[in-house]
Amino acid sequence: MALFTILYNLFLHKFVSILIKGDIYLPSMKWYVSVVEELRHETPTIDLVKLKMDIDYEFRPGQWALLEFEENNPAMKRVLSIACSPTRRGYIEFATRISNSDFKQRFKNLKKGDKVRVSEAKGNFVFNEDDKSAVFLSGGIGITPLRSMIQYVCDKRLKNKIMLLYSNRTVEEIAFRTEFEELEKSNPNLRIINIVTDSGSAWKGLSKRIDANIIREYSDVKNDVYYVCGPQVMVDAMVNILNSLSVSKDRIKFENFSGYK
Repeated sequence: MALFTILYNLFLHKFVSILIKGDIYLPSMKWYVSVVEELRHETPTIDLVKLKMDIDYEFRPGQWALLEFEENNPAMKRVLSIACSPTRRGYIEFATRISNSDFKQRFKNLKKGDKVRVSEAKGNFVFNEDDKSAVFLSGGIGITPLRSMIQYVCDKRLKNKIMLLYSNRTVEEIAFRTEFEELEKSNPNLRIINIVTDSGSAWKGLSKRIDANIIREYSDVKNDVYYVCGPQVMVDAMVNILNSLSVSKDRIKFENFSGYK
């Protein structure tokens, strides 16, 4: 039985295409070796790793890549959105919510100088510069591809108007809060609205889930383009609300995170 399992896993790895986020990728996709440059705690449950890239790594704002710690070990490989802009040359960043899974524990315990493998970038959830007024709807760790887009717009000094509605359970879990506040100060076309669903007495901002009233208040439902990213339950809820507000399908773009394993 053990021999059968080994042969079956080998067959899957070598000959079967990998289905990820709606697209098919073969085991022959390009891989690059990178070195851990920095690891930091972004929130009490989210860690970020900065990887030095010696090659000219190409990607578009919002795309994802596979991060791998051990070859031929599916448990040590995950799809993660690239959390920085392609304008930031020489490195890439990934952020993830830490759990008890083997992969997340390995991520948590990375050290400066460790070598990891990164696949070529993939994905169609990318920022379109033709979207002159965009609203980003996000929850939790779903902020990572939207951070890439926000950095991109700010670094290139694009005139696109960006409104971010970012929902988290607690104030402490708001990722990249200081960074976004600084970018907002330097870019008059960027507005950041943090929403906390389990707020304490010290929180003076919005303290409810993103609903139709909030979307109507902070956006133009007749013209804005909506980028939605977060856990699948949140994405489904946002898309349903946008549909109820008669937002056309061509103005709704979304990405979901099916789990935090």
